[in-house]
Amino acid sequence: MIKEYATKIIVSENSVEYLKYEKPIEYGYKYKGRPPRPMCPNPDDKMWEMNKLRNRKNSNIRATIKMRRLVENNFCVDTAVFITLTFSEDITDVSVGSKEFKCFIQRLRGRFNGFKYVAVVDFTKKERIHYHMIADVPNNENQISKIWGMGWIKIKPMYDLNRMVGYLCKHLFSRVEDSKMYGKKAFFSSRNLKKPKILVGEEAENFIKARSRVLRKNQLSEKLYDTPYNGKLVVIKYKKNPIRKLPKRKVKKKMPMD
Repeated sequence: MIKEYATKIIVSENSVEYLKYEKPIEYGYKYKGRPPRPMCPNPDDKMWEMNKLRNRKNSNIRATIKMRRLVENNFCVDTAVFITLTFSEDITDVSVGSKEFKCFIQRLRGRFNGFKYVAVVDFTKKERIHYHMIADVPNNENQISKIWGMGWIKIKPMYDLNRMVGYLCKHLFSRVEDSKMYGKKAFFSSRNLKKPKILVGEEAENFIKARSRVLRKNQLSEKLYDTPYNGKLVVIKYKKNPIRKLPKRKVKKKMPMD
């Protein structure tokens, strides 16, 4: 059964995002089998290269939005730290760097069981690989450096969560046109991250109506975007402020009259 919605709510621990589409989004289609893959075109085909770059940009935009929501829903300035991992050797191959990073995560998980992280790969001016990550581990450079064991590290406390997330998103999107990253993973995250709650359609409208007064007072931003298939998109972000339930008033029982 095909359904549609024009409103969407993403509820995180620290914020609420309200998305309003000009044209409704349809979902619920059932596909029979996978569509055939297109044939490999001529490498000199400019249209193919343009479509490839456009698809990668769209993919990075989706990854950036996903990463920001995961960070906002799982980390806070009191417990998380910002870590930069560098190699002492001249490593420029993304596959080699990713392999060493995964081994580091396994060693870190053995020391801090159940820890959470989000990380992106980046390059220096000399094209050497390094990693930036947000994790809920102790702010102890000596301890983390021994576990890393591949070079140098730098740890900063999370004074401003939005600023640090923006820094990660900037590095994630900066390498869109880099051929080294074609087919490579540029965004890493632990599996135990709590995903934000998503409401669509009538559920989203009821959520907004029930909290309209509180949300209006805590509005952070409002932006307008153009979408290729659904017209204008309005995105309003609110600071989450849970509704406090008033305590029930105690009703004194009347004493029976003699």
